[in-house]
Amino acid sequence: MRTSARLAAIALLLVAGLGPAAAQTPADPGKPLELTPQQRSKIHQTVMQERAAKVKTPAPPSLPVAVGAEIPAVTALYDLPDAIQIEFPETKLYKYTVVNNDVVIVDATRMKVVEVIDR
Repeated sequence: MRTSARLAAIALLLVAGLGPAAAQTPADPGKPLELTPQQRSKIHQTVMQERAAKVKTPAPPSLPVAVGAEIPAVTALYDLPDAIQIEFPETKLYKYTVVNNDVVIVDATRMKVVEVIDR
């Protein structure tokens, strides 16, 4: 009887989307990040300082950079710098690329732009 109750509880959690995978995706994927001007500035500055060491394949200048835009799956994306992920934990699940000196933050699971931080 206990086994049936456990299986039912597990099935309910999985159907409700509360399984292990739910903890690994952004709370509201595709929604723009809510960053203050200071946070945006710090992210842009840190990424631009570290990009020479990280960015091996630059994004094409024609890449769409509007929030909500889909980007091609072949676009090289990079983890945000550790310092940014620690200071702004809401950015941990996102990746970035740089287009024309703008930092483009992407939900890599959906390949959608969630934030554009311009210079």
